[in-house]
Amino acid sequence: DDTLIVGEGLYVSLPGKNSDLPLAEGIPAARELVLTSSKSIRLAGLSGVGKTRFVQALFEEGFETNPLDRTKVIYGDIGFGVEPSATVIVDTLLAENRDAILVLDNCAKEEHSLIVNRIARTKSTIKLITIEYDIRDDTPQTTEVVRMTARGTAITEQLVARRYPQLGRLNARRIADFSGGNARLALALADALPVNVSLAGLSDEELFERLFEQRHESDNNLREQAEVLS
Repeated sequence: DDTLIVGEGLYVSLPGKNSDLPLAEGIPAARELVLTSSKSIRLAGLSGVGKTRFVQALFEEGFETNPLDRTKVIYGDIGFGVEPSATVIVDTLLAENRDAILVLDNCAKEEHSLIVNRIARTKSTIKLITIEYDIRDDTPQTTEVVRMTARGTAITEQLVARRYPQLGRLNARRIADFSGGNARLALALADALPVNVSLAGLSDEELFERLFEQRHESDNNLREQAEVLS
């Protein structure tokens, strides 16, 4: 079940809005921004808050407004490499005068700026949405910035309970609390746990050991490197 979990804890900030919007209001507002703005959209937020899932929801039914046209969307995760490259895709779309919504995940600022400039030089109807963990204030003027923030652990707890029902509610709550509401960390920890384990008696340090080792043997050299990086 990949149904979007909507509840307290995730908020969306859009240009011109005075306060953060809950997901139920943020999704229709983001849809309207994509459709009406002449600028590209940059979705920013810390790792694990659900940015990719949020963009997916823009193309799904629900939330009072019509979804974006899913037959027009092209998605690529730059972090895993895309072939052909994003710039080649854009150049092809421009040359063929295609109407498309291009979504680029884990898109660095430099590549975002390059593609934005390519599109801005034309009268193309291409809509660009890029996703990145965070951005600085020196965003190009041709970009609208949408930010996602997570507060609390309720949604993460629901997600862990749904993905790993064998762990039970108490374990799901403990994992969500330990991860600080970061869904990516929580799911990694849940995946590293054996079936029928109880986390009630484990300290934060012991939970960290489970998360860090990921079912592998202890590696002191790796631990030292991680400490230096942190």
